[in-house]
Amino acid sequence: MPSRLRLRKPMLLLLTAALALVGSLPGCRPARRDGGDPTTVRIQWLDQAQFAGLYVARAQGFFHAQKLSVTIEPGGPDVSPVLLVASGSDDFGVSPATDIIQARSNGVPVVAIATIFQKNPVVFISRQSQNIKTPRDFVGHTVGLKYGMDIEYFYRVMMKNAGVDTSRVKEVPIKLDLPRFFSGEVDVWSGYSLNEPLAAEERNIPVREIFCSDWGVPAVGDTIFTTERLIRDNPIKVMGFLQAAIQGWNYAIQHPEAAVAETLKVSPHLERDHQTRMFQATLDLIQADKAPVGSFDTGKWNAMYKMMLDSGLLKTPVEIGKTYDPSFIEKIHAAQP
Repeated sequence: MPSRLRLRKPMLLLLTAALALVGSLPGCRPARRDGGDPTTVRIQWLDQAQFAGLYVARAQGFFHAQKLSVTIEPGGPDVSPVLLVASGSDDFGVSPATDIIQARSNGVPVVAIATIFQKNPVVFISRQSQNIKTPRDFVGHTVGLKYGMDIEYFYRVMMKNAGVDTSRVKEVPIKLDLPRFFSGEVDVWSGYSLNEPLAAEERNIPVREIFCSDWGVPAVGDTIFTTERLIRDNPIKVMGFLQAAIQGWNYAIQHPEAAVAETLKVSPHLERDHQTRMFQATLDLIQADKAPVGSFDTGKWNAMYKMMLDSGLLKTPVEIGKTYDPSFIEKIHAAQP
């Protein structure tokens, strides 16, 4: 689920690398053969309840009803859905909104067609016993940062908004695993609400969560995206896929146990309790604004773009209105009773 934000190479080199990667991806699944139009969607991380709406859409036959035969391909730490979709290897992808804006800044013609997470999952956790309740309480403590990722930039915006002099904070580089937090070496750990807080809970370590979005960081999270080319050449397929995906998410929200069950069918080695907690954390991000699933808040997108420019995340300005296309989701919502 980490966001990759440092694409600085020419588009041709990036897409060439993506094409070379396709044949070597360890998780590639055989195409489904149920009579529909073969369609692939690349999720940004390994199979887990974060993507349950897509599993449900397939299991309940929502994709099939749109005459689509959908294969859901896993992502991972070395897999970029943006590049694989842009190269044409996959039709659709799931990635954070910041990745879509960054890609457009690098000349990659991808377009978000739905915002799934209305709240960004970037979070900072600390032991409840340390009484760290706001970013101002980071002063005098050790804060673990994942440098070069969205987390670092969000942290700096959050601290600026909170009026904190970061020279009074001990910042240290960290990786994805948590032993240094568990041992007490790092007081505040950066991560994602779908991951680190759950891991701490499973170790019986009560934690407080501080979301960057609660401190003026205007970022949404996961989006469903595709390419300008597919929108232009096959809008019926785009509409059908998105309609089924949103139907899957709505069903999953109403039937959380079924959503977790479908996740476990896709990846049987996962633990039910962990995935149940992850799905609840996912719902918190989807339903943060009480808006219909998939809705675009253009004000947030504009503010997010400005933040990325001001913080140095973007080196080249983009036309923000071309990074997303709300027309499909608006038609879907208009047709709902």
